[in-house]
Amino acid sequence: MMMKSIKYICPFNVCLLVLLFVMYMASSCNKPGGDYNYVNTENTYSGTGYEYIAGKTGVYDSLVKAINRIPWLKDSLSSEATSLTLFAPSNASFRLIMSTLNIARTSAGKSLLYINDFDVPNLDSIISRYVIRGKISTSSIQFVDGLDLTSILNNYPMHGQRSFSEATGFQAGGPTNIIFSDTKKSPFIRDWIRTQTNVVNIVTKNGVVHSLQPEHELGFGEFISRFNK
Repeated sequence: MMMKSIKYICPFNVCLLVLLFVMYMASSCNKPGGDYNYVNTENTYSGTGYEYIAGKTGVYDSLVKAINRIPWLKDSLSSEATSLTLFAPSNASFRLIMSTLNIARTSAGKSLLYINDFDVPNLDSIISRYVIRGKISTSSIQFVDGLDLTSILNNYPMHGQRSFSEATGFQAGGPTNIIFSDTKKSPFIRDWIRTQTNVVNIVTKNGVVHSLQPEHELGFGEFISRFNK
């Protein structure tokens, strides 16, 4: 009987195949959006929180204009002696709420309003809720139930909770974000108004900046009632 010859496999080729496989797996686990261990990393900005948003032309122009009308808040965000966390609403959030406000005012025969027209006490009350005492990054929020936060004005109670996106094939394996809530001074979550970040952990000289998602309703449900008078 003629025996079939056995094909010889070079050990070097086997090692090469194993190495290529390991390299492929390693590269897959480093791709944002499709990996199991990807998290938003901290970025460092050389200036203050105010300087950071002021330098983001086309992103935070409306927020900067609002803060400029509140001198003490601008000074706090500009001071390197402070330690603050800013949950920054973008221009998109301002456009959304301003459009809704002015449609309501037009329907009622009232004049249009813009940021420079708002009374400062109400504007201060709303904008200051986005400025939190202390440096709060995603790593600061360790508890499942989140972390109680206090705003810079009158220690108004806010709340932060980590949120994990899903990566392909891995539950809660994608980027880490924060659910940011206005508690309305209520201990019950059902009473809270919540929103979420889309960029986190921008470390500045005097704190941290997180960017809120574009569809965030500025004022947590109070903007229209405060300014449509």
